[in-house]
Amino acid sequence: MTMIRARGFTLLEVLMALAVAAVIIAATSTAMLRSQDVHIRVTDRIQSLWVAKNLLEEMKITHAWVGPRNTQGETELADRKWWYVNEVSNTSDPEIRKVVVKIYTDEARKKEATRLIGALVNDAAMAAPRLIAQPAGSASPGQAAPAAGAQPAGGK
Repeated sequence: MTMIRARGFTLLEVLMALAVAAVIIAATSTAMLRSQDVHIRVTDRIQSLWVAKNLLEEMKITHAWVGPRNTQGETELADRKWWYVNEVSNTSDPEIRKVVVKIYTDEARKKEATRLIGALVNDAAMAAPRLIAQPAGSASPGQAAPAAGAQPAGGK
């Protein structure tokens, strides 16, 4: 009598294949969740920067030449509410105001999404003040390199 061997996978082989598949699925889902978190943070950062730039531009358009003050409020962009604090302060030049716009994702203003630093210049030759803005962390407008042949202010 000849014996016929059954062909197929053993129970151990099937369990090993399932374990490998489970590890691959877990790693893929973790990577996808991290990617989604990064996408949300980047979207928040970009939109909050737009909000900050819009607020600085509003100061320019409304010809706002104000003294040192702090204001706060809320605005809407992309079907979402954003809360802000505008800090206007004097500089060593009486014709320039430093403007710091802080954008928050929560009404309590504890989760800062972005900060934009700009300078409002009261230029008598122009009909309206002009605005110089840059993201926080860059050199401030007063630290720009002087033009060729220009003498630094204050002898520095």
